[in-house]
Amino acid sequence: MGNMYGKKIIIKSNVFLFLFFILFSSGVLAQVNVTLVNPENGYIFINTTNITFNCTATGDAVYNITLYHNLTGAWEANQTQVFGEFVWDTDSLLLCHYNGDTECSANGSGAATNNASVGFEDAVFFQGATVNDTDILTYATANNFDKNQGTIEFWVRTTYAIDAGSQEDRWFFAIGGEYVGDSYEIYVASDHLVFKIKDVNENDHWIESNILNWQAGEWHHVAAVWDLDGDVGNGEKMELYIDGTADNSNYDTTDVNIYVENIASNMFIGSCDVGSCGNQYVADATFDELRISKTVKTQAEINESYQKGLEDRSWVSATWNVSGVGDGYYVWNCLAYDNDSESNWSLNNFSFSVDVSPPRFNDIYHAPNSTDDVDPGSEINVTVNLTDFSGVDTVILQWKETVWNNVTMVNIGGDLWRGGFSIDVTGGNYSYRIWANDTHSIANTSQTINITAEWDYTWNATPLDFGTVHGKINTIGNLGMLRINNTGDDPLEFTLTHNWPLNVYFNGSANTLSFYLENKSEVDINITIQFSSLDSESSMVININASHGSETPEPVFRQATALINSYSGGPYLDVSLVSLPTTVYQSQTINLSAKVKNIGNETGNETWLNWSLPTGWSVLSGNLSYYIGNLSSGNVAWNNITVRLSPETASAGVFTVYANSSCNGSSDSESETVVVRCSNSDGVCGAGCTYTNDDDCTVPGGGTTTVKEEVRVGGGGVKEQRYGVSLSFPERIDIYRGKESVFTAIVSNTEEGSVIE
Repeated sequence: MGNMYGKKIIIKSNVFLFLFFILFSSGVLAQVNVTLVNPENGYIFINTTNITFNCTATGDAVYNITLYHNLTGAWEANQTQVFGEFVWDTDSLLLCHYNGDTECSANGSGAATNNASVGFEDAVFFQGATVNDTDILTYATANNFDKNQGTIEFWVRTTYAIDAGSQEDRWFFAIGGEYVGDSYEIYVASDHLVFKIKDVNENDHWIESNILNWQAGEWHHVAAVWDLDGDVGNGEKMELYIDGTADNSNYDTTDVNIYVENIASNMFIGSCDVGSCGNQYVADATFDELRISKTVKTQAEINESYQKGLEDRSWVSATWNVSGVGDGYYVWNCLAYDNDSESNWSLNNFSFSVDVSPPRFNDIYHAPNSTDDVDPGSEINVTVNLTDFSGVDTVILQWKETVWNNVTMVNIGGDLWRGGFSIDVTGGNYSYRIWANDTHSIANTSQTINITAEWDYTWNATPLDFGTVHGKINTIGNLGMLRINNTGDDPLEFTLTHNWPLNVYFNGSANTLSFYLENKSEVDINITIQFSSLDSESSMVININASHGSETPEPVFRQATALINSYSGGPYLDVSLVSLPTTVYQSQTINLSAKVKNIGNETGNETWLNWSLPTGWSVLSGNLSYYIGNLSSGNVAWNNITVRLSPETASAGVFTVYANSSCNGSSDSESETVVVRCSNSDGVCGAGCTYTNDDDCTVPGGGTTTVKEEVRVGGGGVKEQRYGVSLSFPERIDIYRGKESVFTAIVSNTEEGSVIE
């Protein structure tokens, strides 16, 4: 497999060699050579799933190496190591590599706000952005530049030599410009490189360094630092570095306080804003590795950046660690690029294998498998499906009743292995498991499987539900065929009975049948039934009992059911109330459901299903009277309604709800009683409710009651005696169940001169 210039292709090594010689013969032989180091070709990992990849590359200036492999199932690029370029760190605000595009890594926006006509050329690290003629390259300053402190670094290559006194001004970097305050500039003036900050009052603070030795086509590293809140380490607010050193000839007011307020929204790379500088001042240069940081880099750090550009990249080594690689066969290679965009692979892909897992048990089963068939004296054959990446070496069946025994299993084709053991004639509890290893001696043991060898006394019967059976009243008709199967190892005795009030015949025997059934055999029993003398539909149960002289059958008892429909002819309606609560509350909304079934043998014409509800029960959805039309024999129709109990008219108490149905030739009804209770939460004192059972009802007021009495006394005349009693008590007394409440009643004698005892 290989990847030539970004297009995924699959090639064999001899084809790759053929292409190699075509390139050589045509004069475009790649200048990069790649060597694969680890993993070695053909290596097998059996102790780890962590794989370390390492390859080396040689060339004039190797730019990067990309690792290709198929660990995920697809042959694709996975990781790339770049040599010499800056890397994004916690101090970075803007980082531009310019490898074919102007998009940058950024704390704010990394997209160029303008990149008109910008081209790309070979640079210190692969490619750089060229700004000449009328080219413009700008980025937003928001979150990408700190006006108070920071560092800006870049490599630059001019198309001209620096001549004393004759060089035009050339701007490498600009925020703002010559004619505005709050600006930052790095530019060539005559034979000097200048770093200038113009403060809010348009005062200039600058450093310049002589660059008379610069020649056309040379690369130089430029770095500028500033700290307006402190200093850059030498008592100055700003410093300029060229090729890793600060060899500056002039400082102008760089040791005083510098105040910058609002910087422009864009920064220019390789030119200056016409509105701020009066001219574009295009650099006519190529820029590489532009990095803006929010911290002041030290001279040592800046020199380290400069030295990276001087490193000998004619031999490089790249290493990657990949963890958690599963068992499998894998292929890998490396693709390297140099600074001239030349690329090359290693001549051949390398392969390796991972096999750290033991054999995998996909399936284990034994025959006979049914508990009915695993009997004393049986021969148990065990089959296992095993897979392993490197291949299964040895498989052993381990079985025991009390002590483990080993049986070497035999491969019977593909991933299947087989072995067996014998059950003692007395039966008992047995266990077995499988041990297996692969060609690297990595072993695995399956879970233990338990089996019991014993005589069985099992049986079953079908069907256990005969469904609805129709027949005319007072006739004998067929119910169906009942099959009983003795699946056990010994004969069983069976007895059939029923709960039907009329005669039932089992193979002609009335109402009951007893018989013996040999092991591993079955019998069919024809059942007929006498239908009811009335139109009706009722359930019937057939009881099946099993017994054995000394053991307990499994199961001992089963039931088969049927719904017996007896009819005289014509339609016959049967109404049921399916959903009706037994207790409801005033203001409550409830759902009611009724159904009617035609259990006759003819269609009911003009069929209705109606509700009869108490006063105050209003229908919200559905119909009190539902017209069904024709209701065929055996069919069911429903009438579902939603009602609300009006608290003003649906009185509390016990009421009856009716559902009735009629058709031409039949009718039926069903009713149930419902308790209507007062509601304490609907805000209405409901009909038939008082304050004793409805919190929304008004409590009668308290007050004073007066009782008066007159008494006549005989004797020589008539003596009249009067007395009066006045009782005063609170308006309301709350007493809770299980609690006590104390209140005061005032008793007064309202008649003067009288005494009440």
